[in-house]
Amino acid sequence: MDGIKIWNPGVSPDTFKCRSKDQITMVGTETSQAEDSRYVRLLKQFGEAWDAGDIDELMSMMTDDCVYCASVGPEPGTTYVGRKAVREGFLAMLAFDSGGRSRAGRVFIASSVGVSEWSYLFRAGPDADFEVRGCDIFEFRSGRICRKDAFRKSFSGPEEDADGGES
Repeated sequence: MDGIKIWNPGVSPDTFKCRSKDQITMVGTETSQAEDSRYVRLLKQFGEAWDAGDIDELMSMMTDDCVYCASVGPEPGTTYVGRKAVREGFLAMLAFDSGGRSRAGRVFIASSVGVSEWSYLFRAGPDADFEVRGCDIFEFRSGRICRKDAFRKSFSGPEEDADGGES
C-alpha cells in the first residue's frame, strides 16, 4: 500500500480505481504539486469546454477506455464505457442541462482523484429561479481523465396547498 492515500481507514484502495471492461488501473498514488496543478488546470479546461458544449475538446481530455457515470438515468444514472459511448453520454447530458446557466464551483485534487463542484441555475417562472447543485468525481491517468462520475442534488419543488401557499 506504499504511496496510496486513504482518507478514511475504512475505505479500500479499490475505491480509487479507473474501471473499464478491459482494464483496471490503480490511480490512487501520490502525486507531485506540479501534477496536482496540472490536474486543476485540466478540470478548469474541462469545465470551460463543458460550458461551451465543445464535445471535441471534452473528448480530447479523456482516455481511450474512459468511463462516464451520468447523474441521471435508470441505474440511478447511466454508465457509458469507451470513447464512443462517453461522447454520446456527454451530448445527452449537455442537452439535458441546456436550459440552465452553469456556475463553476471549487475544484479539489487529492492524488489522482479530483472533485469539481458545479451548479445550474434554471428559470422556473417569470420571477423565480431554482438551482441544481452537484459535483463530479474525476480519476486521472497519464495526464487525462479516465473516469467522470457525476452526482446532483435531487429535490422536489415546494408543495402548494389549496390556497396557493406553500405548505
